Amino acid sequence: MRTVRDQGWLGIKDDALVAAAAEAGFDAMITVDRGFGGRRDLPLPVLVVAVGSTRVPVLREYVPDMLTWLESYRNWRDR
Repeated sequence: MRTVRDQGWLGIKDDALVAAAAEAGFDAMITVDRGFGGRRDLPLPVLVVAVGSTRVPVLREYVPDMLTWLESYRNWRDR
């Protein structure tokens, strides 16, 4: 798991951020920004996670669920 900060992408806005992630070879993007909800025109899947904290240690607790979602998405996309 890499953060926007890890990538040096702080300050990049939504569409450009997703484009940068796709260009960098990421399989998906996970965000707590609810502004992505329902968008279908993105170059890679974006999982919007609604949890009480944006701290990485808290978000890591949800990684197994996020990976399950990603695998389900891949299975759906590839059928």
